[in-house]
Amino acid sequence: MRRLRSHLTYANVMVTLLAIGAVTGGAAYAADTVGSDDVIDNSLASVDLKNNAAVQTADVRDGSLNDEDIAKTTLVNFVVNIGNVPAHQCVNTAIDPFGTDGAHLVLTPSAVDSAIGLTYSVSYDKTPGNFIEAYLTVCNYGASPINDGNTHFNLLVIDAQ
Repeated sequence: MRRLRSHLTYANVMVTLLAIGAVTGGAAYAADTVGSDDVIDNSLASVDLKNNAAVQTADVRDGSLNDEDIAKTTLVNFVVNIGNVPAHQCVNTAIDPFGTDGAHLVLTPSAVDSAIGLTYSVSYDKTPGNFIEAYLTVCNYGASPINDGNTHFNLLVIDAQ
């Protein structure tokens, strides 16, 4: 014990305390610093990013997102009385009671009451100076007129703005 006390000088005690502080302080720094190699694949979410920064395009693997991941969506079911579509012609009908201005639209006609021989699409009239409206376009590429009557549709509205 005497031999130990003879080595307990102020300098030895301070060096020992500084060494302990350096080791534990270094461990605390290492615990607060995480690099890419420290992260398990697919284990982080946006809330884990610095300042809640958003995930950027470059961070996302091609083909890895679904429409639910991209924007707010609404599915609208509606009926349109299309009536007679002449041969080799298209008929346009405004369908914008849904607040779809500027959104992306995906249209699916009902298999039960849509007419065989017609094609259906939806688009915007973006003529400068006009109010933007969505239009249902029904085309008949056949040689005879087709009466489509009332047709049910599902319209997926993707608000990606």
